[in-house]
Amino acid sequence: MGGQGGQDWTPGDPYPGPGGRGPFPPGGASATSGSAVKRKSSTMVKLGITAVVATAGLVALSGSDSEEEPTHAAVCVDQETNTRVEDSQCAASSRSSHFGWFFFAYGYTAPRVGAPINSPGSFTPPRSGTYVKGGVPRAGGLVSSSTVKGGTSTTVRGGFGSNSKGSGG
Repeated sequence: MGGQGGQDWTPGDPYPGPGGRGPFPPGGASATSGSAVKRKSSTMVKLGITAVVATAGLVALSGSDSEEEPTHAAVCVDQETNTRVEDSQCAASSRSSHFGWFFFAYGYTAPRVGAPINSPGSFTPPRSGTYVKGGVPRAGGLVSSSTVKGGTSTTVRGGFGSNSKGSGG
């Protein structure tokens, strides 16, 4: 748009005024009014939100290699007799075998090898979080971070279908 004094002026830009000295654009509108300023403001908000989301994504990705504290541990169970057996039975078994991993939440009691399963738990692994297959003492007892040693740790990130596996010592 042609301005006064041979200068061009765009809404949202400072207007030099008549002869390059005045604060008002043609038509008496304020230099800060109009949709151009709103567009700039809206763009800045969108950029700010995008930056926050991108940063959160990077933080989540960078934390994916770190191990989380397990919340569940699994013992091997003979599903025909509902009795705990040596963990090696599950490690060596095929999908068609009757041995399976039984998951206990930390804070519950696992039976000793040879005893029936009487505590709450499931043959289905947790949908999210970290769990350990094996590592529960043969004598049974409280399932906790101080009693579960070794085994294979798996972290499941709910909603994204990804997991990571490691082994403990």
